[in-house]
Amino acid sequence: MVEEEELGGQTLGAVVQIVMEALSDSVSQLVLLVIALQEQNAALPPNVPGATEAVVKAALTLTEVARGLASDEYGEYAEIQEKIVKAADEMDRSGVELQQSVNTLGSATMNSDPGRRTAWGKMVDAAKLIAGKTIAILQIVYGAELNRLLFAGDFTLDLANKIQLDSIEENAQAFADGVSQYASKAHKFANLLQSRALDEESPLLKEQLKLASEALINCSNELIDVTNKLLADPKNAEYIRQFENISDKIQQTIRSTRSPISQQ
Repeated sequence: MVEEEELGGQTLGAVVQIVMEALSDSVSQLVLLVIALQEQNAALPPNVPGATEAVVKAALTLTEVARGLASDEYGEYAEIQEKIVKAADEMDRSGVELQQSVNTLGSATMNSDPGRRTAWGKMVDAAKLIAGKTIAILQIVYGAELNRLLFAGDFTLDLANKIQLDSIEENAQAFADGVSQYASKAHKFANLLQSRALDEESPLLKEQLKLASEALINCSNELIDVTNKLLADPKNAEYIRQFENISDKIQQTIRSTRSPISQQ
């Protein structure tokens, strides 16, 4: 017998909110402060090390969130996972460079060193680098969500094409396993649509994705029901007709979401 799958998932908006609150404001303020100090070629004021530490800690928070997202949400998508982890590694290196620059400026010899302006320049570059990496990670994560939606939809359609109704009597277990995977992936795609709808600003697209998600969940459950009936009565023409109609509706619903998703 084929079992039903429970809904679950995490919204991209929640991740983006964490990232923005953790880093964007603090790094922007630090960049402006350091540029002003560079122009003055000032000695390191006491507030800069603390501001730098806050940025470095926020950067670490960002990379932890990014790696957690890569591990928990993109385990099945190696290419996406690799991009997120690579960007997180680069952010970590940027944080180290920023901390090293403020340490250099805080050294005793730097108080009178004519190279202080150069040291400020390196700190400006390091702070700007973190700001740039923040944007880069956000772009990767946002793009990853869209790519995952497209990939999940295509994968579900591929599974649908592999279902052969005339194989039930020959190998009922293989048929049941195939439908179970098909229904499970349709459920998962519905979950992803539901999460995407929560973050969508366009009311029209939000409603479209929500309705598509609900339709896929209902159809997947109906597919499970009729599959169990078919397993008990493989030659029943009405059950076969119902199975084909439901499967067609699942595929049509997935295809209907591809165009609006691709245009994001």
